[in-house]
Order: sequence, then structure tokens, then C-alpha cells
Amino acid sequence: MRIGIIGTGSMADALGTSWARAGHDVLFGGRSPDRAQALAGRTGSSAGTPAEAAAFGDAALLALPYDAVAEVLPPLGSLRDRVLIDCTNAIGPGCTLTTGHGPGAARTIADATGARVVKAFNHLPAHLWAAYLETATAFLIGLWHTGHDPRTLLPPLTAVRP
Repeated sequence: MRIGIIGTGSMADALGTSWARAGHDVLFGGRSPDRAQALAGRTGSSAGTPAEAAAFGDAALLALPYDAVAEVLPPLGSLRDRVLIDCTNAIGPGCTLTTGHGPGAARTIADATGARVVKAFNHLPAHLWAAYLETATAFLIGLWHTGHDPRTLLPPLTAVRP
């Protein structure tokens, strides 16, 4: 599977490293070309811009702090009917929602991009994903995920195997 990763932080690192190790073709796209290149070099993957990552794969992972989403999404262009896996958390200090009243983060992202958004991987921190995907013996993780289109729910499940 070809997977574009929009972001270069800890979630991008944990999931992208695992996917590359499992033989998937991964492209890291970040606002910092140096960080994207470092991740790509360490994992034997490719590096590019967020727009290149969004257009790259069979699916794309949105692995950004939620506050950065509004800045990063517009240059991506239309992702109409593409699978976009969203692992953001729209939670600020004191566990307050940063989306305010109204649509949730996944709906906002779907409306802005036209993508078929699957909300997944946001229920555990990156270090636990990395540990699980590295060993698969330390503990069992349930993959909580949701989306409006049943066809989009399979890619996250098939891609994440230790």
C-alpha cells in the first residue's frame, strides 16, 4: 500500500516507521523539509511537501496538532473521494474541545477537503503505538476507528500490522 503521511511529529514517526518496516511505500510530507527528510532517511521512505504526501498514496494520514490543520489543509487542494486517516485530537489545555460547538474535527476536515475521512489512531499516544508496533507482544491494542463510508474503514486495519 502507498501511504502519504502529512506531518513529521511523533505520531507520523511511530506509524510511518511501522508501515515502512512492514513493506508499505511511505512518503513523509511536512512543513519542515529537514524533518521529513530525516524520517524518510531513517525509514527508507520518501520525503516531500504536505501536498505531495496527500496526493501520494492509496491513503493519507493526517498526523498534525489540530491547531495546525487550518493552515495545512488549504494548500493540499481537493482530496475528493480519497481516504484520509485523521489521528488529530481537537483538545486543548484542560481537556477542552478546540472545535467549539458544532461539527467535530473529522467532519470539519472532510468538508474542507472532500476526503473520505476515517478517524483512527487518536486514542493512544505515539509512544504506545510505537511500542505495540515494534513488539506486538507487550499488550493488545484495540483500534477504534470511525467513518461515514464503510469502504474507507478497511485501509487503517489492513495497514497496521506489526
